[in-house]
Amino acid sequence: MFHKCSFGLYYKVVEGQIKHGDMALNGDTGDVIYIDEDCDLDFRNQTCQKLKMLSYKDMLSYYYEIDIDKCKMNNEMWIEELSKALFKPKKYLFNFFDEFDQYNKERKEIGHDS
Repeated sequence: MFHKCSFGLYYKVVEGQIKHGDMALNGDTGDVIYIDEDCDLDFRNQTCQKLKMLSYKDMLSYYYEIDIDKCKMNNEMWIEELSKALFKPKKYLFNFFDEFDQYNKERKEIGHDS
């Protein structure tokens, strides 16, 4: 499952100890939090999960269902998608982020969490 912070960035849970400067998923509230220098690391490692920000590659793999081996795009469709991204990159990214938000919610509802 992916988790969205208040800035609109997506994160996934990863293994490992939480340290200062990391992002973490608060186990009590479900919020994405920043681990600053004032945080008690022992407490945070007991109550939170370490997070890593998703790359565009991770997001695209998830959105186009490559991660669950259900991608139905052929070469021509990929070229069309790539040409949209190259022709108007800002517009493409804004649209993609909106679609990704909606798709992430829908996929959680049907039980295909990542």
